[in-house]
Amino acid sequence: QHSNENMSSSLQSIGSWIGHNLLYSEVLESDQRLPCLTFTIANGTYGLLAPSLQFWLALGTCLVLGAIYSAILSCVMYKFIILPRKLHSQSSKSKYHSTSTSLLIGFGVIMPLCVIYPYYGIHFLLIKNKVIKFLFGIASLTTAFRCSEAVFGFLPTHVDDSLWNVIVYNAFPVECKFDKLGAIPSTWANVGYYVRNFGVSCTALGLYCSFLVMSDYKLYPTEEGPKLGDVSLYNALNWHQLANNFSIAILFQIYLTTFSYAINAVTSLVGLTQIPMMLNPIFESTSLSDFW
Repeated sequence: QHSNENMSSSLQSIGSWIGHNLLYSEVLESDQRLPCLTFTIANGTYGLLAPSLQFWLALGTCLVLGAIYSAILSCVMYKFIILPRKLHSQSSKSKYHSTSTSLLIGFGVIMPLCVIYPYYGIHFLLIKNKVIKFLFGIASLTTAFRCSEAVFGFLPTHVDDSLWNVIVYNAFPVECKFDKLGAIPSTWANVGYYVRNFGVSCTALGLYCSFLVMSDYKLYPTEEGPKLGDVSLYNALNWHQLANNFSIAILFQIYLTTFSYAINAVTSLVGLTQIPMMLNPIFESTSLSDFW
């Protein structure tokens, strides 16, 4: 019992050290930045905030931790799901037949581990920033989806050719491209494209957040409380409420676009080519199915 307490104390110390020194949990709990430039317009004083280096370093650490965890699950996925399915397909006419073992490992082991990883990981590493919490759970979420692809035989072409391909495929939230030689390498032109678009999206995100924060992220005031049960169906279809919803939908898309460009830039620097995460669904989709 004494040794178990020592081990638990050691693990807590490791988690606390990572949280404080690599994820900056205390620093990023609230926005502590000071304006680097202030100016006055009419009767109001405004300021410009520089990007937080600790914030982006913490996001990078989350990406690395997620890649390591996904790599471990990828080994299990390849050994107990992909290989048995490939062996079975060689002796059967059905290419996408799921074995009982693959279903058991996929839905009974890998997917539950993907679910509990963010919950316990956030508490273990003392993560308090909401954006970092969101990104921390992205890696395990995409791994769970890709596990279902492996179980039912719908992995992209050439992903299941080797264990390394599966690890690379699950390592990043964005989807990498593969051919018969493995992961398709990126070019410096790809890196420049993603870095440039990340800078533009990051600027747009800052400007849009600055616009919304002046009205507490509500273009029009609402009378209902914060709970879902407080919103009446009549007011939910009111055009003021719809305008508020639309403004937050745009904010969410800009957030996803900005951070997807950041992940794409990192993935390109590693040497991998990716498929775009999304293509401006709010303004360029032509139907409801096209939006999704």
